[in-house]
Amino acid sequence: MSVSVHNPDQYMASLRTIIAQGRKRIGLLIGAGAPAGMAKPDGKTPLIPAVAGLTELVLKALGSDYGPQIAALKA
Repeated sequence: MSVSVHNPDQYMASLRTIIAQGRKRIGLLIGAGAPAGMAKPDGKTPLIPAVAGLTELVLKALGSDYGPQIAALKA
């Protein structure tokens, strides 16, 4: 039975080497919830709301012009 060990120091050293050489492109994947984790300057609301909050904002903004259509879609 083999044991796998994760050594973060080794991974960081490899990453520093790759960045220093400048030959490889590096991409960062940020999850969908990352903007929701950042707060506005007021510290109370997220910078960009998650899907539910964003949907609520859009429906509220469109409600005055498209209220009956939105109600029909929800039904």
